[in-house]
Amino acid sequence: MDTSSCGRLSDRLHDLGVDVCEQRLTCAASLLPQAHMDMPPRQVAVWGSRHAEDLRQRTKTGRRVPQQQNYRYTFAPLGSRSLTTAHLLNVPPAQPLVIPRAAAACLPKVARFKSHNLAMSKIIAVAAYKGGVGKTTLALELAYVLNAPLVDFEWDSGGASRRWGYRHERSTTRPLLDALAHARTPKPLVGHRKADLVPGHPDLSHADLTAENVATDLGKWAAEWGRPWVVVDTHPGGFATTLGAMAAADVVVVPTPLRSGELDALDGMLNEASDYPLLIVPTMVPRSPSASLNRRLWEMARRYDVPLGPVLSWYADLGERQQRIALASLEPTPARWIRYVNELRSVAEAVRSYGAE
Repeated sequence: MDTSSCGRLSDRLHDLGVDVCEQRLTCAASLLPQAHMDMPPRQVAVWGSRHAEDLRQRTKTGRRVPQQQNYRYTFAPLGSRSLTTAHLLNVPPAQPLVIPRAAAACLPKVARFKSHNLAMSKIIAVAAYKGGVGKTTLALELAYVLNAPLVDFEWDSGGASRRWGYRHERSTTRPLLDALAHARTPKPLVGHRKADLVPGHPDLSHADLTAENVATDLGKWAAEWGRPWVVVDTHPGGFATTLGAMAAADVVVVPTPLRSGELDALDGMLNEASDYPLLIVPTMVPRSPSASLNRRLWEMARRYDVPLGPVLSWYADLGERQQRIALASLEPTPARWIRYVNELRSVAEAVRSYGAE
């Protein structure tokens, strides 16, 4: 490919915010026919990176590791025996991929809200289109490990606020809703051996909110709080609050058990929102996971070009805990929870590394 064509591809990639080294850019450009140089910028980036994958070396098992030059990191295929020991391979994705126009039209655009986060705080949204996947537990623990305030957009009784110890029935205010309604920044409740909390409220279920407003307010709050991280727990499904949190997020953590129904829901979510900065975290994984479900998860991650994160194993006692403090706060960590706490810290490290050069 000539110098001018390579330069045009470089301009298109930089328009997307993709910082590609000259060697990789030349590799992608050499794979991109001249006829594709007039494709929209996002499609150029995706086309080039997907075809550049063919030049990757095979792993020891003979399988290709699905990586993208615009991906910041990804994880190796998980075998049924090594599912709980995923290894970080490379530095992660950066740019969103192309999704069907019909789905894209319903979703807020990520780039529109990033300018509001002036303090460079990073927002982590924990989201899933199906409930019962370990989302709230992960959000509570992740917020504590990252020393981040937790914003709770879930309105059901079993959400993070109640598990934190907050009771909306005993309060005359609605901190989260009032902040959204009056365009002001809420003051998180201070947690002892648990994350600070901006509590949710049942009235969120019928509040007149838009994804754009939620995303804008989250970015503004993160800047005013001045904390390095902000964690947002969302309500299951594609509600406006969930889509707004995903649009504002630097990383969207998607907890997913290896079960057929949950993988069906994940497939739908990835089909609609694969252009968001997603990180799939397998949760509730048994010691001997189903090889077919494991394979399905890996193939799904590869098909949508979404990275897989560290695994959280299945612990029967986790649902029986009545303490209102984070497991990661226990010092010393009880022997039966050491493995789980280490897994949580691995997830936190994957979140910290997401986007690192």
